[in-house]
Amino acid sequence: MDDGSEGRAASNGSATTRTTTAPAADPPELEWAADPIKLALDGSALARGGRVPEPFCIEVGRRLLLAQLEFSRWVLRRVETVSFGEGRSVLRRTTIELRVPDEAPVFVIEQPDGKTESCWLVPLTVMKRRTLVDFHLAKEDGTPITPLGLRLNQQLDESMLLAAAATLDPPGEEVRQFAEQVVAGDREVVEAAIRRYEEARWGRQLARLRHHALFVMTLDRLRYNFTQYVLLPQGSGRHRLLSMSFVEPVAWRYQHPALTRESDGRWLYEPMKPAPWNLGHLASELGLVPTRVRLQIPAAEHAASYHLEVEAPPGVRIVAATLLAGRPHEPEHEDGRQRFTLDSQRGDSLTVGLHGVEVPQNSLCRAHLELRVQRMGWLTTLLSVTVAVMLVLGTLAGHVLWQEAPDPDQDTNAVVLLIATSAAAAAFLSQRDFTGVAARLIVGMRAVGAASMALPVVAAGVLTYEDVTRPEALQLLQLPEPASTSTKAFISFLALASAALCALVAVTWFRTRGAEKDVVTSPWDQSRQARPDRDEEARVKELSYGEALKEYGFREPAVGVRSSEGWHHVYRWLDPDFEQASEDLGQPSDDRGIVRRYPCVHQSGCPRVGTDACAARVRARQPDPEATAAPGRD
Repeated sequence: MDDGSEGRAASNGSATTRTTTAPAADPPELEWAADPIKLALDGSALARGGRVPEPFCIEVGRRLLLAQLEFSRWVLRRVETVSFGEGRSVLRRTTIELRVPDEAPVFVIEQPDGKTESCWLVPLTVMKRRTLVDFHLAKEDGTPITPLGLRLNQQLDESMLLAAAATLDPPGEEVRQFAEQVVAGDREVVEAAIRRYEEARWGRQLARLRHHALFVMTLDRLRYNFTQYVLLPQGSGRHRLLSMSFVEPVAWRYQHPALTRESDGRWLYEPMKPAPWNLGHLASELGLVPTRVRLQIPAAEHAASYHLEVEAPPGVRIVAATLLAGRPHEPEHEDGRQRFTLDSQRGDSLTVGLHGVEVPQNSLCRAHLELRVQRMGWLTTLLSVTVAVMLVLGTLAGHVLWQEAPDPDQDTNAVVLLIATSAAAAAFLSQRDFTGVAARLIVGMRAVGAASMALPVVAAGVLTYEDVTRPEALQLLQLPEPASTSTKAFISFLALASAALCALVAVTWFRTRGAEKDVVTSPWDQSRQARPDRDEEARVKELSYGEALKEYGFREPAVGVRSSEGWHHVYRWLDPDFEQASEDLGQPSDDRGIVRRYPCVHQSGCPRVGTDACAARVRARQPDPEATAAPGRD
């Protein structure tokens, strides 16, 4: 199509094109006049009729894919706050500070009053393909941001996969069909399409794409995930501060991650596999060791700077926290070091902050927490109760074992004392009852407390029923005779059991006290307070990524908290791969094959002209709204 000519109107909106000359650093704006809500509804109407709406043009996909591969170039900071709910869920609240990328496409939306509003289309993050719970997006002033509709989202994701394919060859029908099935299909359709792809049963073009890094990279991203897009009004400027939140369920059982290396050099990651029960789990339930909780934080690589804040649940303390983000497949450099982010701290904290900087793409990003019930509270009360029970049963055992001529009323008084002790213990422990996460962490300790409270009742029953069932015991209350041998043995056993339970609680109490005093500050903490010894800091810095996984317990079973944001299942890409991918995608004014084959400014080269996939026009960039007034339209 000649310069300045108008393209064909399509169902996605009006389409016109004009040739513009712009430097690579300042690409022309790509915009189309369309209502996103109407596009989503039209797509749903087509889907109800058994058809799937056409993907958007290659240029749209190219710009969106380039932005995703270079998140850290335009997303300055992500601050993620994690708080535990009533024990069955975790609330994640994220603040995202960004500068809208120069190549962001633009929607021109007609308002009810006839005016138009231009909005940038921005890929904010990557989410797992599952139903989101209590999901919210908001602008700086708290105004909600409405996500795009499902079918419109799929159109945009398909265009990214086709743009990746176009860097090798013009996508044919089989590639378009494959992209549609992978992005818009249900689980069975997706698995069948991927299986045919992996077995090279599609066709020659997809067989070639199996060895094309950018296409495989994009397919890995979209196979289990979708892109969360947002529309940001141009009038508010490019510098934005957005907030996002969602709730994730938590299954409080120990799981372990499977991170295995394949023969072709890839690393496969499968989280949340059930871990078999062992004595370590019992020690955790009894409070002898902290309860390990592992959080997925895949978005750490989606910003130049990432900050994680974790708030301890009521009655619980965080005694250790570690953030580890890096590539498990990256070889060591010549100096023996790898590029990964590690932040770790120990101590007794209600809130911890962990920091990661410039996490590379295709990284495995997780945070590891160790939780304990606070010492000054229910645990101290439990220790006091078990000590009291131990003393009462100990004095009773001494009375039974060594007193040769007991007073006839002493057994009656002993029964009253035992019942009163048990009732008082129950009253003290119930005053400091826990719910939520704390209740789950003290399951074992609660059992210990219940057993300790029951021992005096059992002892009272022994004395009472001994009095009823044994003729010689009938004389015990009237005659100066010692207790029977069976009574001595049973009361002695109960006294020893109470001592064992008290010792168990005491060990937990002192280990918790020791954890509070074991303080190691974060390497980011350069305040003038006490610092850890330098030898330990030097040793930590010399660890490789694999050694750090083992050193900080990332290979051990833990309570897993999944992320609703998408994580990588396959790890194989390094910096040269991403540099080549960005080079292949190029810029609109670059002399790249993708631009020659599919330039929006020359629609004669695009096979989507005349379809509802072609609804865009490219125009010269307007003045930046941050420096001038809100831009107008041509």
